[in-house]
Amino acid sequence: MLRRLTNLLWLRKQIMMSNKGMLLSLVIPFFLLYFYKFINSRNGSLPEEASIFLTMFCLNFFFNISIGIVISSILTEEKEKGNLRTLILTGVRPLEYILSTLVFPFLHALVLIVAAPLVLELSLSRNFIPYVLITILTALLVMLMYLVLGTFCKNQVNLQVYSFPVMLVCMMLPNLVVLFPAAKWLVDLSFMGLYSKLFYDWQNFSWASSWFQVLAFLVWTALLVYVSIRRVKQLKSLA
Repeated sequence: MLRRLTNLLWLRKQIMMSNKGMLLSLVIPFFLLYFYKFINSRNGSLPEEASIFLTMFCLNFFFNISIGIVISSILTEEKEKGNLRTLILTGVRPLEYILSTLVFPFLHALVLIVAAPLVLELSLSRNFIPYVLITILTALLVMLMYLVLGTFCKNQVNLQVYSFPVMLVCMMLPNLVVLFPAAKWLVDLSFMGLYSKLFYDWQNFSWASSWFQVLAFLVWTALLVYVSIRRVKQLKSLA
């Protein structure tokens, strides 16, 4: 298993290094962090409200554009080049395939989770543990969603068509609380409910008052893990 996983990671690295679009999507977030800080700063610093909102917006944006799309692109490119059929014939297991696909994007997500509050001057003294846990788990959930999406896309054209509504939903869900307060229940039921709760209740966030969002998040996690494994098991017929 370890040898197959190592070989898969090497293959993922080669795909990412040979694709300039993927490499660019990994670098752009860091420039955007400083850009957003520059245009929203006052006297060289950001107000706390701006830091909270920008951190929420940027991480959600990066999880989709810089991480999620990369995962779907890797799967789609393997289908187009015939690498997927080769991997199946060599006996790669679903869990190995999922892990190898998520490792590099997950490491990138960790870097962004650390960099965002540092650049945007968000103090984590009040919510350090909730911030780390919720952002990491949300990143994993978004990654699994795009992994499932990638199994449905036969080529890059399909990916561009199908990824847009997924990205739009992920990006809009946290903002619905502000745009349409009556839709808060819908956000709470979604996979972004806990993420939104953390940032919108930053001053008074507590796990006890977020039990409903935690429950919804666990249900979404179980569902996406199940669907991801099931779809990857079907790769033989999809290749």
